[in-house]
Amino acid sequence: MVGRLAAVAIGGQLVFVLSWLVAQTLEPGYDIEGEQVSALAAETAYNPWIVTLGLLAWAAGTAACGETLRRALPRRRLWWTAVAALWVAAAGMGAAAALPLDCSPAAGSQCLRRAEAGELSWRHEGHGAAAGLILLAVALSPFALWLALRPGRGARIALACGVVGLVAFQLVEGAVDLDPGDRGGGQRILLLTTVLWLCALAVLSWRAARGRTRGPGSHPDYKPSSPG
Repeated sequence: MVGRLAAVAIGGQLVFVLSWLVAQTLEPGYDIEGEQVSALAAETAYNPWIVTLGLLAWAAGTAACGETLRRALPRRRLWWTAVAALWVAAAGMGAAAALPLDCSPAAGSQCLRRAEAGELSWRHEGHGAAAGLILLAVALSPFALWLALRPGRGARIALACGVVGLVAFQLVEGAVDLDPGDRGGGQRILLLTTVLWLCALAVLSWRAARGRTRGPGSHPDYKPSSPG
């Protein structure tokens, strides 16, 4: 069962990436560097259903990753925080699918001017809030995992991943601030980083859970040694 959950977790990440790779090739005049992935699911997009389904697959995959992690983590203090972070991220992904953008807020576009003037719908604003929730939950997940696993090697690796993720985010945001026309490219870097983190977490959780279920006491031929 844990192996199937891990497969769903990884599959959901890959389907999400594939959805925007396909959709951006079918979208006339789409600017990969300047426009965000969410623009491909906006109400003005030609094939919004492709990325919408991708977002739903992403949500399902991330929820499965959280369940895989839940089955793998030892029940120590604060163990549940890492699982909760992934489930919150999955909820944000589902909300992002249910609340599409009105239009593509690319740099210098009429849509961006409408957004800055507060003239867009509540769904457009809700999509932005959902995206922020996803980013926050995923960014916190390695630190929550560090709390759940410390002390130990796994905790140190989780902490290092969290620090690297924050540094990468700051570098990308700094580059985008210097050139807003690269916002689409910067977002894709962060999305791919997130996907790789969740895939790695699913694989490691599966291996840890399998190791726990295949301990010596779980083998059908295992017999405890008699005292003395």
